[in-house]
Amino acid sequence: VKEEIQKWKGLVISALDFLDEGEIDKAAKVYSDFKEAITLREKELIKYERINHLTDSEVFLLLPAITEVKLSCKARIGTTNKKKLTETLVDCEDYLEYHLSMINS
Repeated sequence: VKEEIQKWKGLVISALDFLDEGEIDKAAKVYSDFKEAITLREKELIKYERINHLTDSEVFLLLPAITEVKLSCKARIGTTNKKKLTETLVDCEDYLEYHLSMINS
């Protein structure tokens, strides 16, 4: 669970780094891929939760983290609006960091 959340956080940081470097198109691509992947992952986790195929840590730590992050992905897929991308990515990073701190405590 921790490794998966760290993987998602790494993608967010990658997109933020592209924004810092002024490479908005690359940041938008990373974000769009991230948003699509996190949406699919949430659907997958919900499906497995319904049939009781998740561990307790996936139910109580991973699923809430993925759901919160997905809900914070307010920028549209493909957007190149730097302000929207930045706000969304910072929110995602904050939620991921929060959930990592919950795991580490």
